[in-house]
Amino acid sequence: MIFNGNSEKNLYQLNDHDSILQNDFFVLNLKKTKFDREFFCNFFSKIDLNIKRSHKYTENLLKEIPKDWNIDKIEQMDFLSDNIFSKYWISETKENFKKIISSAIK
Repeated sequence: MIFNGNSEKNLYQLNDHDSILQNDFFVLNLKKTKFDREFFCNFFSKIDLNIKRSHKYTENLLKEIPKDWNIDKIEQMDFLSDNIFSKYWISETKENFKKIISSAIK
């Protein structure tokens, strides 16, 4: 699987310059919509449930991959579970998201 790097590198958090959240168009629209503290509190109150749903959806999606694609579904799910869906990665991603959003809405 390829994310922000390649399969030979570890995953890393995006920084202010890599994130779409710092795109001028996104920042302008973010400010126009006046996302406030209440919006983000609500967003983060639901994020864990949505991550769990995404994890389950990913498992189901992998099951749908045709055998003739020769993808090791178990290996892929293990990789995703150990990385993208790990408690550490999720925690780091939440903090990084908060940092980047805070910077964007200043």
